Amino acid sequence: MAVTVNRTSLDTICPEEFLDWAVENVDPNDDESMISASERLCALNNNRDFIIEKVREEMLSLLQGSNDHISSAQGIIHAAGSCPKGRFVVRSVIWTPSLVKGSRAEQAQDRTLSFAAAHDHNFALLTIGHRGPGYETVIHEYCKDTVLGESDELISIKYLETTTLSEGKILYFRPSRDIHSQSHPKDLSISLNLIGQGRAIASIPQYEFDIDRQRIKSLYPSSSVMSLLVPFKIFECLNVESDIISIISDLSKKHRSPYIRSAAYKTLAKMCPDEFEKLVSPGMDDAHQFVSNTVKNIYAAISK
Repeated sequence: MAVTVNRTSLDTICPEEFLDWAVENVDPNDDESMISASERLCALNNNRDFIIEKVREEMLSLLQGSNDHISSAQGIIHAAGSCPKGRFVVRSVIWTPSLVKGSRAEQAQDRTLSFAAAHDHNFALLTIGHRGPGYETVIHEYCKDTVLGESDELISIKYLETTTLSEGKILYFRPSRDIHSQSHPKDLSISLNLIGQGRAIASIPQYEFDIDRQRIKSLYPSSSVMSLLVPFKIFECLNVESDIISIISDLSKKHRSPYIRSAAYKTLAKMCPDEFEKLVSPGMDDAHQFVSNTVKNIYAAISK
């Protein structure tokens, strides 16, 4: 299950020190190794000044007319770096009480700020409550090895716990295993994260779930896999050269992600309907059932 970690430290370090330690000592692909970073995360949590300093730097950057910022609508990246097995990001995240009223506005806000939607991560996440009461999170789990990844797919989802990321509390969320949804905190809160990304992260899906119906809703909108699908949508709207068709065909056969292969077959079917047997039908024999089902559905649709 998602792990609640009991660690403390009397040290105080900065984000760069934490990153350097993680690069030297942590494997982002190993749960126990990620959890071993908890004491150093506590030491970063003891530093009560580094977020203010980073925000000050951003304000000065804005004053000087720079457009190079490392903050998003919700968080700030303080340090990032790679090791032979992947990449680490040290980040602070702001969690706010609900800022708007009205169902449509609240839904848009929650989507932007990662509230309400039950989702997993395709990266390892070690987090600590830094300031404020913290968000409440409902945690479930699923087994990725039994999942195809199709929209509205019925899967087994198990409830684990409901907890709050209060000040000083550490939680570890296992990649592609733990599902969680956050509720707005009662007051402004900040968490600190160590994110561990394996080198294959761009090919690992991240899902949004319908917990009540025990189903996958879809790929998570901001996931890396979802962003990789955008070029296929563009190609479907344009007249492209034969070399592009060749590239898409190669992707349909060779890319490690079944979502990319599936998207490639869909694009080929739309762009080259006269070459369906040559370019698309081989996908029926793809080793991953998600891809073979996609191609079989395409074939069924055009055969009506």
